[in-house]
Amino acid sequence: MTEKLKSCSKSVAGSDNFQKLSELSASFPADKYTDMLAESNVQLGMELLFKKHDKSRDYQDYFNTAFTATITGRQIGEAIRKAPLLLLLILMIFAVGGCSSAESVLRPDDVLLSARVAPFTSVPMYRSYFGVDQPLPEKEAEKIMRNFIRVDMYWDLRLEKKWDNQGSTKFYYSPYLIVIPPKEEVVYAGGHRGVNLHTVGAALPHEVLENVLKDNKDYNWAKMSEERFGYVLHARSFEQGSTSLAFLKNINSDITPTFKIYFIYYDPLAKQGWVRPIKAL
Repeated sequence: MTEKLKSCSKSVAGSDNFQKLSELSASFPADKYTDMLAESNVQLGMELLFKKHDKSRDYQDYFNTAFTATITGRQIGEAIRKAPLLLLLILMIFAVGGCSSAESVLRPDDVLLSARVAPFTSVPMYRSYFGVDQPLPEKEAEKIMRNFIRVDMYWDLRLEKKWDNQGSTKFYYSPYLIVIPPKEEVVYAGGHRGVNLHTVGAALPHEVLENVLKDNKDYNWAKMSEERFGYVLHARSFEQGSTSLAFLKNINSDITPTFKIYFIYYDPLAKQGWVRPIKAL
């Protein structure tokens, strides 16, 4: 086999086709020559090169493999040369994404906040709020209704922020609201039964306490669930825009109780947020 390969190599090396191919390869830089081979029909070239050497068929596969390896090497080389460009493109995409994320951050002054503490002004309103359907006489229902008050809370983006957001798909996380009633003046009576707009609890997530309320000294927020001094509402969405809680007043007092209300916005991905008090009207 070794003698046969030497004989074939000498025969091929002495052929005119091989001499022309050698001269041509010497006149081109390596990368251009590789490109030329890759873009030509290698199989056809080999057939022409070996058509006078029938006995060299066993070795044609060897040369085909060599040319294939050359082409594969060129493709890998191109991929390596293009890698920095691809990396740069990826970095640009992340940079643009980072800018978009920064622009969509919600700041405290981007949100309009308000709250109202008010009595129920009609029996139908009272019944709708609590889902009450007992067949009480109108006067009896009105007498019961007067002992309840509602705390309505509202939030919305400022007009300037809405204008900046037009045509965009910016997403804002659902806020938390804390309602702190005056001690011994009211008893929690529930939320709006007609629409399930929020969840009510007595504690905030640990990451909100750590990243938002850590420096707020108004209350010992970590003790809220233990001491039960406030109610936490988590809205279903930011677009919801409002929520409400109801309380039963002390029947021996005609004074409208004073509530402390806080609005919390928290971004769980950025691990940051802010808190603002809401003054009830």
